[in-house]
Amino acid sequence: MTDPVSVFLCEDSAQLRRALRLWLERDERIEVVGEAGDGDETLRGIAEHRPDVAVLDLSMPRSRGAETIPEIRAASPATRVLVLTGTPLEWAQPVLSGADAFLLKPAALPDVADRVVELGAGRA
Repeated sequence: MTDPVSVFLCEDSAQLRRALRLWLERDERIEVVGEAGDGDETLRGIAEHRPDVAVLDLSMPRSRGAETIPEIRAASPATRVLVLTGTPLEWAQPVLSGADAFLLKPAALPDVADRVVELGAGRA
């Protein structure tokens, strides 16, 4: 069996972050290595853990929205970014900023898990 995909959760809603963590931890293909509730914590956590995938909410405290994506890439170039967004109009901006994939909130938890695994499949 291959190593699980490491994922870092970046979501300001503690309730959604907990639901994501609980769901993803049930999946043997995934290892949640950390989580953050704001942009500053996100960048520190990504730099520390260098996960395969970051699940990123664009609207967080102390976050620069889609500008966070290049900052994640600078901190951990191999990390793939899955954006969870509540507003479809935001989709174009993350594409231009380098997100690897998007899911619209409220995304089904199995869809999040499958997308995380899909993004992590190409890791070194």
